[in-house]
Amino acid sequence: MSMRTGVVLLGAAIVLASSRHAVTAAAQFPRGLLAASQDGGCVIETRPVTFGNYDTANPVPLDSQGQIIFTCSPVGGSGSIKNVRINISRGQAGSYDRSMAGGSARLRYNLYLDSTRQQIWGDGTSGTDYYFDPHPSPNTPYTLPIYGRILALQAVPLGSYADSLQIELLF
Repeated sequence: MSMRTGVVLLGAAIVLASSRHAVTAAAQFPRGLLAASQDGGCVIETRPVTFGNYDTANPVPLDSQGQIIFTCSPVGGSGSIKNVRINISRGQAGSYDRSMAGGSARLRYNLYLDSTRQQIWGDGTSGTDYYFDPHPSPNTPYTLPIYGRILALQAVPLGSYADSLQIELLF
């Protein structure tokens, strides 16, 4: 596996909106920070994770979904691609028990590889998993869902909450 990597920043912003402690949440992903070249490589872009409103009294977690889209080209423009891996960083919490900061308050959330939200998307350490494709088809766009969840019943004060993550594509 080549150690060529690229980084896409992920910012997750949460704004508490009403006296009922509802929050509006969205995670934004910048697009196209990796580029393919004649020598081969990958192009990656993302779609935002938008949580909508979060009610601190609701016993049900708030789920949402975003996307990572990547296309890889083989070296020299022909042949095959091997071993594409995508990691997502720990964020400002410094662990895979991710949280968004709002002043001194923290709003816990996480990102997952699977729709049942059992496989935390990380880098393969600390009980996390990563996306891996040993033989993606060359020059073919792949769309990967990112499953997000804000944990239920968090007593957080009104305010704005944010986190910053990186997406790393290794090929």
